[in-house]
Amino acid sequence: MASNSTAPPPLDPSQLPHDTQQPNIIMCIIFTWVVAALAVYARFYTKISISRAKPAASEWCLISALVRSGAPARPACCLSHPGLTIFLA
Repeated sequence: MASNSTAPPPLDPSQLPHDTQQPNIIMCIIFTWVVAALAVYARFYTKISISRAKPAASEWCLISALVRSGAPARPACCLSHPGLTIFLA
């Protein structure tokens, strides 16, 4: 018995469902930034409360670096999840 069925057409890769790692990457960025913020906070707390000294220029540079390190992550989060612009603006 011969079958007259034809083979299915090849699949178009652009139509296939793809898994994305974007939420994982965004959470890693946020988690890393929060850990860095806690480290900077601990340094300020130690400097001011325990050693009773005024923050030096190095502490203020840390604050500046911390703020600037979060800046590249903001556009990526806003582009991938438009609802986050409310919280990040």
